[in-house]
Amino acid sequence: MAEKAPSTWSMVTDDVVFFNERCFYIWSIPYFLWSIRFSQNFWADPNVVFNAFPGAGHANLPLAFVSVMTFILIISSVTMVLAVHAGHNQDKNGVMKWIAWTIVGGLAFLGCQAWEWHHLITGEHAVLADGKID
Repeated sequence: MAEKAPSTWSMVTDDVVFFNERCFYIWSIPYFLWSIRFSQNFWADPNVVFNAFPGAGHANLPLAFVSVMTFILIISSVTMVLAVHAGHNQDKNGVMKWIAWTIVGGLAFLGCQAWEWHHLITGEHAVLADGKID
């Protein structure tokens, strides 16, 4: 047992370094973006941005698209749980089916994110606080 201790400590140290590096990026990037947002005199109006829905034109649908994206994430989490359950039951076809549905859900969510960011940056609803983009 004693001869395994150095490799265990090496693994723990590696995990700590990896975790700290990820925490740096996870916390510094939002801080950087937040500081940019408040160093500018303009930003998209959330009252307009969060009312947008793909294909709905100018309909006033507050948080409807955010709700759809949340539903997609929850369903893809459920499909992942079903894939793990199928794996515990040694059901290879079930694992493949549920992983495929999880991937479909992930791609749908990424597509929603792409539409949302594209709409925020270039869409007709990209209303700015001072009415212009510098």
